[in-house]
This record gives sequence, C-alpha cells and structure tokens, in this order.
Amino acid sequence: MVAAGLILPAALCIWWLKTRHEKFTSVLTGAMTFLIFALVLESTVHSIVFLVFPGLRDNVVAYMLYGALMAGIFEETGRYLAYKLVLKKRTNRETAISYGIGHGGFEAMYILAATGINNFIYAGIINAGQFPALLDQLKAAGQDTSPIESLPEQLAAFGIADIGLPILERVFAVMFHIALSILVFYAVKNGKIWMYFLAVILHALLDAPAALYQQGVIGIAATEVCLALFSIVTFVIIYVFLYKRDKEVGEGVQVTGEIAKLCGVTVRTVQYYDTRGILEPSELTDGGRRLYTDDDLHKMKIICFLRDLGLPIDAISQILSDEDPSAVISLLLAQQEEELKSDISEKQEKLNKLGELKSALAQVSEVSVDSIGDAAYLMSGKDRLKKIRTRIILLGIPNTLFQWTAIALWITMGWWWLFVIQMVLAIPQAILITRYYHKKVSYICPHCHKVFKPTYKEMLFSNHTPTTRKLTCTECGVNRFCVEVADPEDKR
Repeated sequence: MVAAGLILPAALCIWWLKTRHEKFTSVLTGAMTFLIFALVLESTVHSIVFLVFPGLRDNVVAYMLYGALMAGIFEETGRYLAYKLVLKKRTNRETAISYGIGHGGFEAMYILAATGINNFIYAGIINAGQFPALLDQLKAAGQDTSPIESLPEQLAAFGIADIGLPILERVFAVMFHIALSILVFYAVKNGKIWMYFLAVILHALLDAPAALYQQGVIGIAATEVCLALFSIVTFVIIYVFLYKRDKEVGEGVQVTGEIAKLCGVTVRTVQYYDTRGILEPSELTDGGRRLYTDDDLHKMKIICFLRDLGLPIDAISQILSDEDPSAVISLLLAQQEEELKSDISEKQEKLNKLGELKSALAQVSEVSVDSIGDAAYLMSGKDRLKKIRTRIILLGIPNTLFQWTAIALWITMGWWWLFVIQMVLAIPQAILITRYYHKKVSYICPHCHKVFKPTYKEMLFSNHTPTTRKLTCTECGVNRFCVEVADPEDKR
C-alpha cells in the first residue's frame, strides 16, 4: 500500500508532464496548496472547533455539514488563491490538470502511505505482544481506544481487497480533484466566481458520505459507491463542458503569448497587428483566447521581417494581400541577404583592424593619442615587416644547414677544415644580412613618437626583444626600448 501510494501518483505526474510538456511547478503548487490549506490550516481549525464544541461529534447532521463544508471551503479556497496568485500567468488549460494531479496526488500519497505505515507499526506492536499494554496506556491517558481495539482481528484478516479498495478509492478521488481543479481554473480565468462556489458545494457533497460513515450511519460499501459515482459524473461533466470546449492548444497551435515569444516580440505587438488587420487569429475560444496556427506563425515571421526592413504597416498589408506575395518577398530576401553579407564583411574588417590595433598597443609602453598613432603606424607596415623577417630567415637557412653539416662531418669524419670554411663564409653573409635588415627597418621612439633609424653599429650591438631594441632616439636623445617597424622610405 505504501509503494502504491508513492508510485501511482508519481507515475501519473511523470506521464502527464512528459506527454504534455507541462511545468512541474504547477504540480508542485497543487501539492503545496493541499499541504497548507488541508493538512495545516483545516486541521488547526478542526482542533479549535472540537475543543470549543466537544459535543459536535455527537450530532450527526451538524458533524456532517461542518466536516463536508470545511473541507470544501479550505481546499477550494486554496485552489482559487493558487490560480489567482501563484499560477496567474499560466492560462493554458493543461495547467488545471497539472494542478489537480499535484493536489489529488499528494493527498493520495499522504493517505495511502500514512495508512500503510500505521498498519505496519501496529502489526509490529501486535506481533511483539505489546498491544494490550498500549491500550492500557491510552485508556489511562483518557483517550478513546474504540477505533483501534479491533485492529488485531482486522490485520489478521488483511487481504488483497483491503489493499485494492483504498487504491481504487484514491483513483476516484484524484479524478474528482482534477475535475474541481478545472472548474476553479475557469472560475479564475473567466472571472466567474460562481464556479468557485459551485466547487465548494461539489466538494462538500463528495465528503458528506464519508462524514456519515465516520458517524456509523452508512457502511463502507455505500460510501465507496457514492464516491466512485459522484467522482465519475463530476469529472465527465466538467471535462466535456469546460475543458474540451476550450480548444486544445497543442502542437501547431499557439496563444498570443506563445506566438509573441516565438517571434521575439511583445504580446502588445501581436495584439496591435491584430487590430490593424494584418495578423488575425485563426480562431477565438469561448473564453476569448486568440489561437494561432503554424500558418499564422509563418505569416507573423514574415511581418516581423518586413518591419525590420523598415516597411510601414500599410505596405506590409498590401504585400500580404497581393496575389503572389512570394515574388516580392523573395526579392526582398535576396536584397536583405546581400546587405547582411556586406555588413558582415565590413564588421569583420573592423574586427580585424581592432585586433591588430590591440596587438600593436601591447608593444607601446604608454597609451596616449600619440601612441595610438604609433600603433596605427605599426599596423600599416605590419605585412612589410613580416616579409622582411621572412626573407632574413630564408637567407640564413642555407648557411645554417651548411654549419650543421660541417659540424657533423667534423665529429664523424674529422673534417675540421670544412667547418673553418663555413665560418669564413658565414661572417660576410652575416654582415650582408644585418646590413640588409638595417636598411629595411626603422624604430618608433616611445618618448617623442618619432620614427628614426639608428646607426648600423648601435642596432647591431643593442639589447633587444623580438619586436623592440634599446636605442637612443636621434630626435630627442632618450635611450629606451623602441618599437621596430618597416622603414617608411623603403616600400620594396
């Protein structure tokens, strides 16, 4: 029974959420509302009332009216406030069933699990031979033990029917809670308060046989039959005349808020297009909801596209009313595609320049208006400087290969003279390469921001990094690390 009390409501919840893509918070709201309004508030009021009016239990009619009405008032008021305050933005009809599953499912969990656990505990006490002592303790405390005195006999005769009947009862109860959840949902949605009062009355009528059973007026069989018949009739009537008449919003059908979200506009925009006659809903429900199909969604996306192109509403209306609007729209699409490509190309070019400027600024010691100019200068000659350095590397590769070959032959064959020849050839080559490099590059002074060319000797023996050398500026005389650039006089 405990397992059934937990598994069945959970399975119903999972099935509903997955098939209808509903939000779990709607189910959770129903469960929490039952917990607060039925188990906390209603129970608290019962404790106070029975304390003040101890004879209420002895009056069958009064007890029945009180118990039934209190259950209806508390639970339906909680349901009404949940829709009004917590779920006020959820207007789709599936929310009502989600809430009902949470409300009725939590009640089923509570009753079935609690009953099963109680039976398990009492069975343990009875098997341990402690049940008579428990009765004596309860009587000594002044408590009525008549409801549990026959428990040993009941548990001994416990069979499949004692498990199946409570589960079946909870199935009908969940069905009834879903029905009342639908009723109160439309009471809030359509502003019809009489539906709320009708829900209170229906709830009270359902609980009346249970109150009579507790007073011993009717038997368990009659109580369960009344519950089943009343739940089925109530569910069918409310489902057919309220839920089914409100057109199902499922795949391919959207309400105003959903179509606005899919198109990235506000609800007021969709409503405005409706008033201007360029996007009318395919159908209006009895509750006044606008329903849009996939064709309406496609049309809305076209309208948004045309508005992005700057077309006025009247022009869009004429295009959409044309016999062959696809030709005009295709032309506009092609034009928009070319504009976007051009825009992307321009922005990519700006992005590349921005990256180059950022890299160039990293080579300047102090950022100022002049240093930005230096960075711009670096960017303009960046490709030429890269080519110069590439040529230097290529010119040095043959000598490097000759050097390593000479060293290898010296070690393996003893041909030391080949290494001497290589060194003799390398010295003039190095002078030629460095002279070439000196001719092709210049330097920017970080102090005066002037471009200058140092002497060959100073450049050759100065401290340097891959992109800077510590030089004395020929313009201002300051000795600092200067940024290397391609010589502006040499464009080759």
